[in-house]
Amino acid sequence: MRYFMIFMRKTVRKFEGLDHMSKVVFLSLSSGIIIVGGFVSWSYVEDYNLKKQEIASQETTQSKMSQTNLELPISSNSIVKEPKTGELSVDNSEGVLVDGIAQMAVGNSGVSRGSQLGNSENIESSQPAGPTENPGAEMPPGITSNTNTNTNANTNTNANEPNITANSNSNGVVGPEEKNSSKSGKKDNSNSNNSNTNSNISPSGVDLEKTFSFGIIGDTQQFDPKNSEGGLQKAVKNLNAANVDGVVAMGDLISGCDGTDKCATKYSDWKTAISPILSKTKEVVGNHDRVGKEQADQKWKDAFELPTNGPEGYSESVYSYDIKNSHFVVLNSESPVEHVINQAQRDWLDKDLAASAKDNIFVFYHEPAWPVSSKIGESLDASSADRDALWAILKKYNVRAVFSGHEHIMSRKKADGIYQFVMGNTDSFDHAKPKSGKVDYSYIGESYAIVKVEGKKITFNLYSIDGNLLDSFSFGK
Repeated sequence: MRYFMIFMRKTVRKFEGLDHMSKVVFLSLSSGIIIVGGFVSWSYVEDYNLKKQEIASQETTQSKMSQTNLELPISSNSIVKEPKTGELSVDNSEGVLVDGIAQMAVGNSGVSRGSQLGNSENIESSQPAGPTENPGAEMPPGITSNTNTNTNANTNTNANEPNITANSNSNGVVGPEEKNSSKSGKKDNSNSNNSNTNSNISPSGVDLEKTFSFGIIGDTQQFDPKNSEGGLQKAVKNLNAANVDGVVAMGDLISGCDGTDKCATKYSDWKTAISPILSKTKEVVGNHDRVGKEQADQKWKDAFELPTNGPEGYSESVYSYDIKNSHFVVLNSESPVEHVINQAQRDWLDKDLAASAKDNIFVFYHEPAWPVSSKIGESLDASSADRDALWAILKKYNVRAVFSGHEHIMSRKKADGIYQFVMGNTDSFDHAKPKSGKVDYSYIGESYAIVKVEGKKITFNLYSIDGNLLDSFSFGK
C-alpha cells in the first residue's frame, strides 16, 4: 500500500505538467488499464471459487468412502455390490468387506464373485459346497455360483449398509471341497449331488426310474392270526423293513372260502396280519380261496380292492398293472375250472401284452405250468394243450419270469426259455422234494422272496421267514 501511494503521487505530479492533449491520451490509457485489470481480477476470483468448491467436493467424497470402507460382516449366501467397482457378487461364506473387496473367511461353503451388474453371465458350479483353494483372494469378474441345495433357507441380511444385500436360497448339500476356477464367460458344468445332470442316475450308473423291488408271499392257508411270530407275520415284518415297492401273494391265502360269511372273517384276519404292507399288495386267487365257486368269487371281490381291467367275468381276479419299467399280469388258474387258464383269459392276455411297451413282463397265477413235486398232474399240466397255448403267448412277448404257488416248496427251473419260480410255502406245510432232474434249485421250508429289478437285470433273492438269505439268482442284463 505504501509503495502504491508513492506511485500515485508521482503520477499526479507528472499529470499536472502535461498539456491538454497529453492529459486526454493519458486518461484514456489509464481507463483501459483499469478496465482490463478489473476483468482479470474478476476472472481470477471466479477460478479460485471453482477450485475451492472442487476441493471441498473431493474432501466430502473421500470422507464418505472412508466411512464405507469400514470392515462390515458379509452374511452367508449374500449378494454384495462393491462400492469401488459397482460389481455384484454372490458370497456363500462368512467374511468381511475391506476397502471395497470382500475378504473371505471360508469354512464349508463355496465362493463365487464378480458378475458385472447389468451385464452378468451366470457360471453354474455343481460341485458340493466346501472350502476354496485360496480364501481371501479376489475372484475374476464374471463368475457366479448357482449351487442348489435343499434347505430352502431365505436370509435377508442388510446390516444397515445399502450396498450389502443377503438373498439366500440354497439347497443345503454340504460336501467336500468346492473349487471355483472358471473364468468369466465360461460355464462350469461339473457334476455333484445337486447339479443339472440327470438325477435319475444312481452313483453306480443305474437308472433309478428302472430300479425297484417287489416281494413274493407263498401259500399261507395255515397262518394263525393270533401268532405274531407266525410265518406270515415274520415275512410281512421283513418285507416291510425292506421297503419293497410292491408285493404279490400267490394264492391260497386262507384255509378255504366256501362262500359263506366265514370267508369275510378269514380274509379280515389275513389282511390284519399283512396290514403293514396291505396297501402295496396284490392278491392271486388260489384253489383254497375258491372252494365255494361263484359264491367264493363274490367274497373275494368284497374282501379286496384290485384292478378291474381284466376280461369279462374275471373282475379283480384277472388284471394287470405297472411298476416303473415293468408290466405285471395276474391270471386265474381256478376259474371256471381248476388247472386251466382258459381261452378267454388267453385272448385278453394277448391283447394286454401287445399294448405294453415296458422293459419287463412278469406273470402270476397260482398253479404252476410245470409242477415238480407233489402237484404233478394237479396243476396246469393237467391240461397240457391249454398250458402250451398259454406258454406260446408268454414266449411271443418275451415274458421275463412266471411266478406260482400251490406246491409247498420253493423251486426254480427254466422251461422253454422262460424262468418259472414256485413260491408255495410262507405259512403252510411242506410238500415232498422235487423229482430228480426237474429243477435248477429248490428249498423245503417256510420262505418268502424279494425280486430286485435293475433295468432288464432281474435278481431273485430267497429268504427264510427269519430273514436269512438262502439263495440269490440273477438273469438278464
